[in-house]
Amino acid sequence: MYLFFERGIRGGISGCSKRYAKANNERVEGCDNTNEKSYLAYLDACNLYGHAMGENKLPTGGFVWLTDEVINTRFNPIEKILTLDDKADTGYVFEVDLEVPQHLHDFLSDYPWLQPWRQYNRSGSVRFNKSL
Repeated sequence: MYLFFERGIRGGISGCSKRYAKANNERVEGCDNTNEKSYLAYLDACNLYGHAMGENKLPTGGFVWLTDEVINTRFNPIEKILTLDDKADTGYVFEVDLEVPQHLHDFLSDYPWLQPWRQYNRSGSVRFNKSL
């Protein structure tokens, strides 16, 4: 179980950016009223780790593996995941395999949903992500 959690550790600096953005509103020169209004925002969030430590219930023990039988008979796994209460006393950790549809690849290219620590090529060999 320790290795399960260790494999899920992520960290480091992250940033979301687009190479070019242009605001279109009454406060900028060259506003085009025929197009939808748009604004730019820069956010710098500090101490996210400290915030998470203070605001969330963090697991401290009592971990158990759920068997396939329990998962498939007690609840519909997908429905359960989508309706979990963030403030509940019981939490879950999921290991999932994701397939991102091809039409979303460009949309997600600047900042992927999940940063894998290892990637598999078609031959099945592992390529570790050197950026982590």
